[in-house]
Amino acid sequence: MGDLLVFIKVVCLIVTIMIVWFKSSAFVEYAKLFGLRNLLLNYNDGSEGLTFPQHLYIKSKLVLKCSICKFLVALITCPLCIAFWLCIIASCVFTHWTLIPVLYLTVLITYFLIERVIG
Repeated sequence: MGDLLVFIKVVCLIVTIMIVWFKSSAFVEYAKLFGLRNLLLNYNDGSEGLTFPQHLYIKSKLVLKCSICKFLVALITCPLCIAFWLCIIASCVFTHWTLIPVLYLTVLITYFLIERVIG
């Protein structure tokens, strides 16, 4: 029973991180609050006509020559990729690595169901 509870908490944590990153402007608001405007790459959250999320803006604004940088940007802008790597990290820290496939599928199903409900 304790392992199941840990598993559910990990799924909720990863899905929450993904919802905050992909479906809210929390990153933008905290960057503005703490004076980290250079992280925003001149992003405005709709006040001047830009209405797409900050992760797509980051992907469109960065011209990267470094393959590692391209990988990291692709990682943070793709829900499937970020879910996979968060599941690997969470499995190694909180659960057992053999649960990565089950955790990954559970996170994706939960995230996309919530995304559909949110709209």
